[in-house]
Amino acid sequence: MSIFAAMKTAALCAVVGTPLFAEDITGDAEHGAVLYAEGCARCHGVSIDMVVSPEDAPRLATFLASHKIRFDPSRSDQDNADLAAYLVSLQLR
Repeated sequence: MSIFAAMKTAALCAVVGTPLFAEDITGDAEHGAVLYAEGCARCHGVSIDMVVSPEDAPRLATFLASHKIRFDPSRSDQDNADLAAYLVSLQLR
């Protein structure tokens, strides 16, 4: 699935109210920061210009799961939740 197909699917699911992340996993923002620095920053940069609310974290974790297939297939669901928690934490600072 391409990144654009994943984004389109996520947007469609958000509109129809389909849950995008079935598991209830609590993310660790500190571990997410490490994962971001090690695997994401090389393409997305050190600073992130986006707005993500805590309510968006489950959908973001689901998007990251589809994104990992192409870039980091070894990343776990917990890692995706941690990355989502980190991205949300940036908005709370």
